[in-house]
Amino acid sequence: MASNTFAIPESPHTVLVSIIDTTCKVSIETDKVFVPRYPGHDFLNVPTYAFLIKHPELNRNVLFDLGLRKDWWNSAPVVRNILQEGKSHLSIQKDIREILEHGGVPINTIDTMVWSHWHIDHIGDPSLFDTSVRLIVGPGFKEHILPPFPPNKDSMVLESDFNGRELEELDFTEGSLKIGRFNAIDYFGDGSFYFLDAPGHSIGHIAALARVTSAPDSFILMAGMDTNSDNIPADAGVLSCGAVFDKLREEKDMRAPFYSAARNGVSFNADDANATIEYLQDADNRDDVFIVFSHDDTLLDVVDFFPDIANDFMQKGWAKKSKWGFLRDLIETQADSDNV
Repeated sequence: MASNTFAIPESPHTVLVSIIDTTCKVSIETDKVFVPRYPGHDFLNVPTYAFLIKHPELNRNVLFDLGLRKDWWNSAPVVRNILQEGKSHLSIQKDIREILEHGGVPINTIDTMVWSHWHIDHIGDPSLFDTSVRLIVGPGFKEHILPPFPPNKDSMVLESDFNGRELEELDFTEGSLKIGRFNAIDYFGDGSFYFLDAPGHSIGHIAALARVTSAPDSFILMAGMDTNSDNIPADAGVLSCGAVFDKLREEKDMRAPFYSAARNGVSFNADDANATIEYLQDADNRDDVFIVFSHDDTLLDVVDFFPDIANDFMQKGWAKKSKWGFLRDLIETQADSDNV
């Protein structure tokens, strides 16, 4: 069922989407990402996904996020110092180039890279790609993140990420297109693939929406931000599930989220991040939209990863299988609560 609050223009054009397990694992304190910090759920240990978008008609290949660079210790010194001094930990087995080539996608077929945002576990190492491959970033990036290191010793990104490369910053103010409550850009101009302005998690944070089938429609929404937050729809099929975890809530409202973005954590603006999550909930109310968060560990045993195509997610029931998966993190917490 399509949600009236997340309206999407009609189009017969589609793209192919693959979900890439970048082999990057991130361990971070829970309350650096969202709050409250429930007893027994102190750390997140999560994967990192990227996406390959293929437009067969236009012969275009877009890479949305790159995961972590394999030699992450060669990142900008500011980032490296934060990781070495903090309680966050990273590990990686393969870089994005190795993954693509092992999956049968020659590196020279990629024409565009997109950073959902500039955090280290999403930007990879663009220098692995030819300088003919453009890099797309979100609004405000050039003003607030550039110049890079080493010209700017305090920068979080490297000069080698951009050398000789076209850097395109999206401007969501140029048009009036809306997808739900998101300002949007129709990237290919045919309704097959949209960029969404999704502020809060970082400066210039963007999401993407791909139409993977038409008549009937189905969509994959690529959300780069870190969140396990979800609303609880007030319907009979869910009430019994939500009631099990009522003791963990500060409110008994069945539509209240278990979490909200942490104000003193990784989010640049927690209020904007929470608003973006609310807008994503509009999309989540559509049965034909599959939202994939970049660090959703509940998908590891649900989806078929690259080189497989994810366009048949509805037939395989991935959205339904994963919808309440985040609650498993709270089972131990609920047990602790019952024993208090």
